[in-house]
Amino acid sequence: MTKKRSYKGIAPERVQLLVETYLNNNYNKKEALIAAGYSPHSAGFHVHNVFEKPEVKAEVERRQTNAKKKYELNEEWVITRLMRIANAPEILAKFKVVGYDGQLTWDFTGATQEELSTIEGFSSDHYTEGKGEDARQVKKFKIDKSDVKGALDSLCRRLGLFNDKLTVGAEERLIERIQRGRNQLSKG
Repeated sequence: MTKKRSYKGIAPERVQLLVETYLNNNYNKKEALIAAGYSPHSAGFHVHNVFEKPEVKAEVERRQTNAKKKYELNEEWVITRLMRIANAPEILAKFKVVGYDGQLTWDFTGATQEELSTIEGFSSDHYTEGKGEDARQVKKFKIDKSDVKGALDSLCRRLGLFNDKLTVGAEERLIERIQRGRNQLSKG
């Protein structure tokens, strides 16, 4: 028997659906609100208010804590993997070989499991180039690397190198700012 949590302001079922959708859709708050029953218009309006409610914040934190324990995730593990993705071009560079015809090829002889883990995908294309006696078999390989920019963005955010929050000074009252703006418009 599962214990029902008591939430103030939002029905427990709605909080559960909201948080479930939020955590499973790449943290898209508006989509989570729509899935929890908000209209698209009101979802855009209530994004900040709903996700700042203590019951929603607590449920998100509870689920994230459980996931960390379940999958044995910690900050060091995440940063190590993001660093590997971010360093993929340097790691893979030693396996690039310039062929006799000037073509760039890959030679993974001696590559370790960790080095190979920086490759997202691998495909090959085999075809015949030329005709008759001049024909030769060509093999081309394509390596799909991980999203280096995405990994660097994640690292920078985690380490606080990006400031994604806009801070607005509240020294001046809103009404005074609006009036000053109107005055400038009437002068210009």
